Amino acid sequence: MDTLSMFFKGSTTTTAGFAVLPRNIETILERVEVEANGQIIQIGSSMYNQLWQIIADTSLGEDVTNRRKILQGASDIAAAPAANQTNVQFVIQNWLRFLGSVKPSVLDTSLIGNVRLRLTLAQPVILAKSATCTGENYSLSDIFFTVDTISIDDGVFYQMHQQFLSSGGVYELGFKQYLAFTSTGGMSQTTKFSLSTQSLNRCWATFLPGGNFPLAAAPTTGAFVDPNTLTSPYFTRLGSAGTVAYGTTTNNTPITYTLSNYQFSVNGVPFPNFRPDTNQAYALLQNAYGLSQDTLGGGYKNLDSLTKWNNGFWVACLSSEHGSEVYVSGVDTRGNTSQGFLG
Repeated sequence: MDTLSMFFKGSTTTTAGFAVLPRNIETILERVEVEANGQIIQIGSSMYNQLWQIIADTSLGEDVTNRRKILQGASDIAAAPAANQTNVQFVIQNWLRFLGSVKPSVLDTSLIGNVRLRLTLAQPVILAKSATCTGENYSLSDIFFTVDTISIDDGVFYQMHQQFLSSGGVYELGFKQYLAFTSTGGMSQTTKFSLSTQSLNRCWATFLPGGNFPLAAAPTTGAFVDPNTLTSPYFTRLGSAGTVAYGTTTNNTPITYTLSNYQFSVNGVPFPNFRPDTNQAYALLQNAYGLSQDTLGGGYKNLDSLTKWNNGFWVACLSSEHGSEVYVSGVDTRGNTSQGFLG
């Protein structure tokens, strides 16, 4: 499964102005569902693209980003688009959830049945646009998939499988699942979530503006390009950002985003035991990723100041695992569904 590649060509169209596809082409996917033998094994929760962007911004280093500029659309959008895109070649090879994390990654489909992949594309709100852009849309063409296949022409191999299954054996395929919980009401709200899982490893939380807004501080005044994240403002994540001006210099709509502090609570236990502010959240995220003692781990190169952190990249992360990802080490909540809060 770790060789699954989706090739396609991407194009954008507008009735006025120009638009381009977002930084990190994986973010065109809103939902990804996997079905095996008629049974859904990966639930297609929303905001797949937002989660992918969070993980990319906080863990992909510059060397990886340079390599991804060739086919994954990882180039910064540092200026308002001056032309639409036509038949640009892309490939998606980095998948979250089942496709990217199932172990073992070599699956015998004669045992698990036909595997069906269902992809839902995001709305055009993901596009970065010029100030005068209207009627924007995008399309994909020449879509095809490739995957490495292995043929084992050995009767002993399949006889071993048959004996194991006929004796009541069950194969367990571990993989990472991600679920999204959303609510509205601004930064003073409390968001509730509940989970029943064998291993609760991490929780991410952030605040999104909820749309693709023109920014007065964009490379071109009023363009739909975030000057901090260098992609569509749809992916902007706000902490204590202060006053953000949307619109043009003649039609600003300033909105103040000031998050004083936050705290997770799982089954009545607070994480952490104090209420961090938005700046301290960055250090706690490094701990959650196990990067605080890492001298090689990376992150997006433009995330280089607290101002940018609070204005475009802010996310809080709770880690409940303390071990290697090669084995299950998170909190088991199957017997007692965990009730969680972010407030």
